[in-house]
Amino acid sequence: MNNPDIILIVLDALRKDYSILLKNMLDKLGFISYENVISPASWTTPSHASMFLGMYPLYHGVHETKTKKLKNVRLSKRRDILIQSILSNMGYQTFLFTANPLITPRFGFVGFDYVYEGISLGRYPIRSKDEIEFLKEFKRKFNIKSHFTLFKLLLMKGHFKLLLKSIYDRIIEPRIRFLIQVIKNWPLDKGARNIVEKLGRVLLTSNGNPCFIFINLMETHEPYSLINEKYSRSLYLDNLRLNKSIHECAKQWKEKYPRAVKYASHKVMEIMNILMERKMFDNSLIIITSDHGQLLGEHGRIGHGTFLYDELLLVPLLVKYPQNMKVKVNHEVAKYASLVNLKSFILNLIKNKVVDHEILFSDTVFSESYGIHLSYDKKLSEEFKDFEKYKIAVYSGDFKGIFNVDDWKFEKILSYNEHTTPTEDDIINLKRKIINFLKVATMTRFKKLMLETKKTL
Repeated sequence: MNNPDIILIVLDALRKDYSILLKNMLDKLGFISYENVISPASWTTPSHASMFLGMYPLYHGVHETKTKKLKNVRLSKRRDILIQSILSNMGYQTFLFTANPLITPRFGFVGFDYVYEGISLGRYPIRSKDEIEFLKEFKRKFNIKSHFTLFKLLLMKGHFKLLLKSIYDRIIEPRIRFLIQVIKNWPLDKGARNIVEKLGRVLLTSNGNPCFIFINLMETHEPYSLINEKYSRSLYLDNLRLNKSIHECAKQWKEKYPRAVKYASHKVMEIMNILMERKMFDNSLIIITSDHGQLLGEHGRIGHGTFLYDELLLVPLLVKYPQNMKVKVNHEVAKYASLVNLKSFILNLIKNKVVDHEILFSDTVFSESYGIHLSYDKKLSEEFKDFEKYKIAVYSGDFKGIFNVDDWKFEKILSYNEHTTPTEDDIINLKRKIINFLKVATMTRFKKLMLETKKTL
């Protein structure tokens, strides 16, 4: 048996409980749907890093901190153990098709033979960074609160070139972008159409070696409306404060989200059709999942990141195995699966030509949050200090615990069995698992440090 092609598709921000349509579509193609699948983080970069590296965020370090936020969180070390690098060394052609600007080589997702960024839209300002910094100081100096006042003072002070650029960036460019959005059917389509078209063309020219294809689709990620919705930083801060300003946005999201799921599901089916046309479908290992979920008003919140609610951590996992590979799934034995284990699961399947669910599932899995992943004004540090704490969700047996490591206490313990409530022994057992998780990570880091020290001697 030749090595199978591997296709790994991530539908960004797709919740498990909203994936029924996709599951029904894929059932007809022989996909197996797995339950109790947990993401290792509630936002994009650490979750993807865990899939590519096969480690929890505590081990790989690609996560937010009090000082390191979204755009500064990137892969930088041990790139040789990324799954695409390992597969490349095994003779695979490796492809990255991404609509997510965070899942690109600029953020450390390297090692692919071919990269296509199908990002459909972006901003196109013409002011330089130096000019933007000058304007910040200019507005501060003259206490400017409106565009009109800014334009007037720029004219009076003789900054004619900067005036024209500012008029373009503030007035003309947004209207051009809006027109492009309408033409391109954004935000319903956030790059999937481009990716599907490019995938079909690229696979026509593949060299015959087995392929590893990673695809990130953004259709189920916010925003969901073209008008009257902007998930701005101020809205995110309101979200943390539980302000009423998010209620109307939550209502919009809940109405629009199913439409985004439906569109994304049909794009996945188009990808399946391409694989069939290229005679790749039958002998492929195809994995479809999500990196995290999405809050649509639950718990009074919207979006993702920071929190460890089930709406953010429970994700779909649908797998189609190569046709000549015998697969038997015992759902009673399978308890929890972590996306962290996908790397080992895939490599073991290639190496041993068998499906070993013991790799994918285990009695206990974890998810982590290190605080707020978006940047905000330092003046708000005191207000948001309780969010900037390291927390671990532990899933084991009938229970889920959310443990605040900084304060060394459980914030919440949930039971998934209505007839069972956690006893003192259950709580002690959950805490013991947390301690062991932290201890193993500490020992692993110590060993790596010792090895690096020896190399420099």
